[in-house]
Amino acid sequence: MFWLSNKVRRNVLVTTTQGYMLVNRFDQTGQTLLEIGHFGESDIEFCHESLVARNQDALSVFDIGAGIGTFSSWVAHVFPRSHIYCFEPQRAVCELLTANAAINNFYNMHAYNTAVGDKDTTISYYEPDYFAPADFDTFSLTRPHELQCTENSVKIQQQTIDSFVTLHNVNSMDFLKITTNGMEVEVLRGANEALARFRPVIYMDYVPHGPNANRDDIVAILESHNYGVKGTDTNKILAVYEQL
Repeated sequence: MFWLSNKVRRNVLVTTTQGYMLVNRFDQTGQTLLEIGHFGESDIEFCHESLVARNQDALSVFDIGAGIGTFSSWVAHVFPRSHIYCFEPQRAVCELLTANAAINNFYNMHAYNTAVGDKDTTISYYEPDYFAPADFDTFSLTRPHELQCTENSVKIQQQTIDSFVTLHNVNSMDFLKITTNGMEVEVLRGANEALARFRPVIYMDYVPHGPNANRDDIVAILESHNYGVKGTDTNKILAVYEQL
């Protein structure tokens, strides 16, 4: 079900397995949700085992590159006592993320229109054309011109996970999801203190730079923190802290 009272509208409401979701009908994710009512269920099913293994209801979850909230909405529904921090650098996409948390009464989802990297700074990018059909989940701050962009330049804050944890007095982190299309190494470098302190399960769907180059860098950082690493397929990693 979705509303088509005005077909020139970009954003429409759809019923999904994650609840009601406001989606961009020009977005590949939006189109999938419009057509079949669910998205990313293979990743959700894979992560479910790791989340359940924490053996607690009130999980602390960080979703870096949250998009419109398909993953976070699922966590908020299945683990209603959880606290979910969602980070999405695209302004228009983060607006949908916030709307989807509100329309489903997911008060445990907190959306931040910020980038996450290896230092605290201000960055700018040209916004994609959200009226042109594309897969906006593939937007990359390291390769912004891979999508058709407008002349609208946007400035946003970039934070490290460590500085966010300190600023917001976060006292736990059970699960860390990273889907940043090329910023995975920077995100991990900015989370040194958090990884050492909280030892969260880490799941990422990363973009390789050359044959396995990015994976090698990611694995090296994770292993330096005593994480055991396994891949679900070529570009996916699940990492779990291994007791010494």
